[in-house]
Amino acid sequence: MKRRNFIQKTAASTALLSLGSFGLSCTQSTATKITILHTNDVHSHIEPFGPNNGQNANKGGVARRATLVESIRNENPNTLLLDAGDIFQGTPYFNFYGGELEFKLMSMLNYDVATIGNHDFDNGIDGLYAQLPHAKFDFVSANYDFSNTLMDTYVKPYKTFIKEGIKIGVFGLGIELKGLVNKENYKETTYQDPIEVAQDMSRILKEEERCDLIICLSHLGYDYKNMEAKISDLKLARATKDIDLIIGGLPASVQLIKSGQLRPIAILTQQRSPLLPDVPTIAELGYPELVVDTWYGVLAPVGTKPEIIEKLHQEIVKITKSSDTKQRFAKAGIDPVNLNMQEFTMFLKNDYEKWLRVKNTAQLKFD
Repeated sequence: MKRRNFIQKTAASTALLSLGSFGLSCTQSTATKITILHTNDVHSHIEPFGPNNGQNANKGGVARRATLVESIRNENPNTLLLDAGDIFQGTPYFNFYGGELEFKLMSMLNYDVATIGNHDFDNGIDGLYAQLPHAKFDFVSANYDFSNTLMDTYVKPYKTFIKEGIKIGVFGLGIELKGLVNKENYKETTYQDPIEVAQDMSRILKEEERCDLIICLSHLGYDYKNMEAKISDLKLARATKDIDLIIGGLPASVQLIKSGQLRPIAILTQQRSPLLPDVPTIAELGYPELVVDTWYGVLAPVGTKPEIIEKLHQEIVKITKSSDTKQRFAKAGIDPVNLNMQEFTMFLKNDYEKWLRVKNTAQLKFD
């Protein structure tokens, strides 16, 4: 089937989305249905959020994600599960086990393919390589050249799938690492222009592989208003053709929704997104404990004087409350929550103790 005919005969029917994940379903007139699910920026969040996590208290977790994915797969076996990078870093699980648990759980969920984000180099390229035996899924990255590294031959530029006669090509793109990741962490990995690479990938997948649908797993970032030279998902979309879907964060999905190419079902956060105020939360649809979210915190070295920490806290609060920052956060789908030193310390302590109890109770062992 020619790609143009495929697109003309399909109608975007459903989408499930949040800051970290969304799904897209396309239904063909002949009743062939393909469902595409994705996560990104999971950042080692394995367990539900802690009891002191405000609006997300006791929400989320891999177990609930697995239940949802299994339910969707049972409804439609023609489902792809993808990840757009930054699998690592963000909780003590990564600090203790270096990514082993993340890859094992993703393998248990039967992820089909993932790309590599900048935080996946946080334990160095050697650390990333050491965890590959635990990943029972493939990695794709077309613009990272790993030729002179341990990762050579372990990362493919693209992968193809066939679902009910529909051929789907998936390729990955990563953000420029220089200035973002310590050189010692990515070593001889070479960054190549993502637009040039994407143009080449879409040509190969369309003309040589004869794919009906082409998907880009992007970890470039949605948009950079004050950095004209930096490549983003928006610039990629404007500069390329034949890419049917760019998977990044929520805002990229928003553009597809506003253009009428996707119909959203629910937001996977507790509150409705200001970007999509008419889209209900997953809790409103009867799944009150399913939340997929990512949090970030600011830490200071041990021994930093309390008055310095308090000063930093006040300045951060002031910045996050400014109208410009609020607008930027809202556009990125970010909901800022300001915790003081005591609250954040308690949050981290509770998370650590909870995950340690889970590990001990479940008698988890890691190779």
